[in-house]
Amino acid sequence: MVAATIGVRRLALPELPAEARRLLVWLTFWVILPSAPFMILWFVGGPPRSLEIIGFGIIGLCLRRAPRLLQLAAWFAAFGYMCLSFVSAMFNLGIWSMAHSLRFAADLRLGESPHYLVMAAALLVTFLAAFLLSARDQEFRDWRLIPVAAIAVLGFQMLDYRMTHASQGSYNRSAPGDTPWQAGIEHLDLAGAIAARRNVIVIVVESLGVPRDARVRGMLTAPFDNPAIRARYNVSTGTTPYFGSTTAGEIRELCGRWGEYHGLENRRDDGCLPARLRAAGYDTTAVHSFTGSFFNRAAWYPNIGFDRMIFGQELIERGARTCPGVFPGACDRDVAAMLLDQLRGKDDPQFLYFLTVNTHLPVLVDPNMGTEDCANFDPTLARDFAMICRLMQGYRQIASELVTSFTDPDLPPSDILIVGDHMPPFYDRAHRDQFSGSHVPWILLEHRAQGG
Repeated sequence: MVAATIGVRRLALPELPAEARRLLVWLTFWVILPSAPFMILWFVGGPPRSLEIIGFGIIGLCLRRAPRLLQLAAWFAAFGYMCLSFVSAMFNLGIWSMAHSLRFAADLRLGESPHYLVMAAALLVTFLAAFLLSARDQEFRDWRLIPVAAIAVLGFQMLDYRMTHASQGSYNRSAPGDTPWQAGIEHLDLAGAIAARRNVIVIVVESLGVPRDARVRGMLTAPFDNPAIRARYNVSTGTTPYFGSTTAGEIRELCGRWGEYHGLENRRDDGCLPARLRAAGYDTTAVHSFTGSFFNRAAWYPNIGFDRMIFGQELIERGARTCPGVFPGACDRDVAAMLLDQLRGKDDPQFLYFLTVNTHLPVLVDPNMGTEDCANFDPTLARDFAMICRLMQGYRQIASELVTSFTDPDLPPSDILIVGDHMPPFYDRAHRDQFSGSHVPWILLEHRAQGG
């Protein structure tokens, strides 16, 4: 009878209220608080974080009885990884590539964007809350609460998946191993260009995605659909798959494979397009409106065959205006107007590569970029999707200057490819869903033979 009474008392969980409070503190500290800065994006978009949420829960269960300093160290380490993983997913970077990129953070001007300032404030509040909450007792001892904690973690993970699954298909960090390479450059007749000694021009445009709306999609090609262009070039358009961020787009177009640039910083690759064209007698020049130190382009561009590199500061010294933003640099539309100077009057054929930067999100309202009057550019876009309106306006400014350069009588015969690197990585689902999550556009201008 006594034994039975003791058994009933144990089943009655007399310490459950205190244990429940400890469990609640544990759930708040290890499950809810780490996700708090990202939860607002549940209602507008954002990538799923299933593995990170489960990982946090496992660490929390293992360390719930550990010293406070160890718990804090583990919490901040895990939270740092969660932030890194989230940002890498937003910009279609692999986690290693994102970590590798942190060394270039000094080149950015995050304070130019209110979005990043709000994020910084949210992170500071989260850090303070974590420090204060870590002083509360979270050491629940009843083993029967461990399955409850595990179920709560899984439930929260499922909630995150439910809230983010609608847009998860647009976060394409890397190509599956069996994905055949495709790129805009494969549509260019390189053999014909080399045989005829025509210039080859490749322009990779930052965040040039494929709009789902046909009217907006037409804005990309409209500048090239005019008599002056058609008289000089055969114009064709299409789309190509993309994976990863801008540097992955560069490797896709310049080196004929999926992947990143990391292995090229200290190693030559003579199979890349600039090296192949240099071997065929071309002078090779890379032009980029931002600094050459970012993503270490000044180091790996020569290793893929570029003889000459011209980066933002030199372009500004040559007369390009400065355009603001998270990536401040030379104004792309001014650089586009300068390309002719690199091509006219040369004895050898030229390979010219131009990588833009101004349309990197967020696109600011700025007269140098030509984005100060979006309502006049397209009232419908300005009303419904202001950032997309400025993005398209930025494209139009670049394209208009390119058309002027490409129809100039002083331009030697040239074949020209304009292609996107990746879709615009909008944070919110409404904007992100306006673009294809798998393809980017290309526009090819092939020089017409005299009388062709």
